[in-house]
Amino acid sequence: MAKPATNYATFVKGIVTEASPLTFPENASVDERNFILERDGSRRRRLGMDFEEGYAEGSALPNATLEDLAVATSEWKGVANDATVNFAVVQAGTTLYFYDLSTTAISANIKNFTVDLNVHKTAYAVNIGSQPVSTSVGKGVLFVASNEIDPFYLEYDATLDAITATPIVIEVRDFLGVDDNLAVDNRPAVTTAAHTYNLYNQGWTATDIATYLAAQSVNPSNSDIAELGKDSDDVFTPALLDKQYFGNTPAPKGHFIIEPFERIRTGVPNETDEGRPEAVSFYAGRVWYSGIHSKPSGNAPSISGSVYYSQSLTSLDKAGYCHQEADPTSENISELVDTDGGVIEIPEAGHILKLVPLRDSLVIFADNGVWQISGGGVAFTGTNFQVDKLTTVGATNAGGIIPVEAVVVYWTTSGIYILEAQTATHILGARSLSEESIETLYNAIPNVAKLNVIGSYDTTAKRISWLYNDTAGYDGVAYRYRYNKELILDGVLQAFYIHEISDLASLSPYVAGVVSSPELLVGDTPYQVQENGVDVQASGVDVEITIKSPVRGALSTKYLCINPSATTSTITWGEYSNTSFLDWEQADSVGITFLSYLITGYELFQDISREKYVPYITCHFSRTETGFVTNAQGGLDPNNPSGCYLQAQWEWSNSAAGGRWGTAQQVYRLPRLYIPSGAGDLFDDGFSVCTTKSKLRGRGIAVSLYFYSETRKDCHILGWSMAGMGKKDV
Repeated sequence: MAKPATNYATFVKGIVTEASPLTFPENASVDERNFILERDGSRRRRLGMDFEEGYAEGSALPNATLEDLAVATSEWKGVANDATVNFAVVQAGTTLYFYDLSTTAISANIKNFTVDLNVHKTAYAVNIGSQPVSTSVGKGVLFVASNEIDPFYLEYDATLDAITATPIVIEVRDFLGVDDNLAVDNRPAVTTAAHTYNLYNQGWTATDIATYLAAQSVNPSNSDIAELGKDSDDVFTPALLDKQYFGNTPAPKGHFIIEPFERIRTGVPNETDEGRPEAVSFYAGRVWYSGIHSKPSGNAPSISGSVYYSQSLTSLDKAGYCHQEADPTSENISELVDTDGGVIEIPEAGHILKLVPLRDSLVIFADNGVWQISGGGVAFTGTNFQVDKLTTVGATNAGGIIPVEAVVVYWTTSGIYILEAQTATHILGARSLSEESIETLYNAIPNVAKLNVIGSYDTTAKRISWLYNDTAGYDGVAYRYRYNKELILDGVLQAFYIHEISDLASLSPYVAGVVSSPELLVGDTPYQVQENGVDVQASGVDVEITIKSPVRGALSTKYLCINPSATTSTITWGEYSNTSFLDWEQADSVGITFLSYLITGYELFQDISREKYVPYITCHFSRTETGFVTNAQGGLDPNNPSGCYLQAQWEWSNSAAGGRWGTAQQVYRLPRLYIPSGAGDLFDDGFSVCTTKSKLRGRGIAVSLYFYSETRKDCHILGWSMAGMGKKDV
């Protein structure tokens, strides 16, 4: 029995772990490492992870700083409202560093200014710099928040090439007042400081209180509204007030504006909260703050579920005005208006991790669920908003939450989820991306790794990458931000694959963060000077000026790298760029080799009962050799050579112990010998595709193919074809 040839030329489904051995989908892999999933269906070996070309190292930092404190990256795009100026922001413990993203070598373009977080720490800080800062961009400035600092914003002056940090004091209307131990409608004969404060906060003046006490021998209650006791001449008259029946309805409050964290009130004990916002965002023209580990003193309320939003940011000094402009107790203007700030309470939220603007909404990610704040299908305003709970599946941490154009993808304890628009409603919906593809793989990642994952989105390649550490000794405490794995999701193909970054034997560099460089790179563009349309010349030579202007450049992902020594470490940047296929190749060409491999799904040749064998397999590769280089002996070798080994794995065997693995063989073989004329000669054997036909040893009901790389060689698999032959019926 002969089966028709089975062709594999669109191997684009990535890793799939959620399939039966008898129903495994075509064009998917059981497992793979260090191959790039190309959209044309091919697979190419990744380049080695190394420091970027032209890299420079920053100042030496004590290893203890990087071991115990936060290392984090973020982006400040459109600095000072200039679309061509973009900074990478790097946090190393208590210091923020800034890198200009407008050139290819990021590390060589560190700015000469820094921010010391100690300047902004609260009185309660005990481990400043232990948590990554949250940043957001609005109006061209960078807003910064973290758990042990008071929030602030940074402005950049291009002329001076300097930044200015301005503290943000969050303020709210005091809608709570204080506990004066009185019933709402109780009019006490003898007042207390607490009750007097409440009356002032409800719009009473000292004169009106004294007038009422003198006339009635009691003080006003917490339900009395002073303005309703005024006559036609605007004179407060106690008898007129007593004609009103207020019952036990509390009077409007909020005359006083206070800080929610340092609740300082005249005449009554101060109340404090040690917590500070860990999440900041810019949405609907306002600054938003949340993520507070609330630790209130006295009778202060818990504010863990509070989401603060500023007034419309017509000026930066309003960044902390999280309250309505008008006095709610005013007898003239007390209404809430569209541009006002305020506080939205989500009492059932656990710890809020991140605030993400998405479409016309602000998405609130907590560890126990996700909420959506919006204008209910129209623009959000201070007078029109609604809160919707989207899912009870919360995020593991802020770093794993990645905005991706019109959706957000995030890590949870049980899988990778996506938030996206639903048909015929403005409310977002959540679903799992990993449930039917890599759920088993994802569940095998240790929880401590999920709690410290970080990610980034490359808008040109349309790929999301998450960095995590799954080594046996990783505890999420020491060197929390040292990563060895990268899980990549191709947004177009909706397929996952993995890169594994190797370590040197000792003092190995490592990846600690990731950013995407801006789509527009700044370059020097010459312009001819003209006067009235005529070229200007000097001594017969055209006069030109050079202007910085945006030029189109490919968006690339850059990785924050730590380069350690015995006692100190330096920060620099790296990328997948090493063409020797070594991770961390040093100046003496010593690096660490890594294996690129993929294990295909199980091929049954449409028959699950009989044994088959495959006489031959035809493999197709892209020829990678393009020229020649001089070797150590003075001869010529092809540059960028390829190599690929293939081994058949029969009968669903997952180890060689089953005795069903075939012999590995080299399947990248150039069709003809090409003899160059010199080192500058191009490699031109007349073929762009290398096709080989090889015997495939072994037999079984099913076969899986194990392709793997050769040391220091490229590999670009285009596809393969094979036909299964079965025994005749007995």
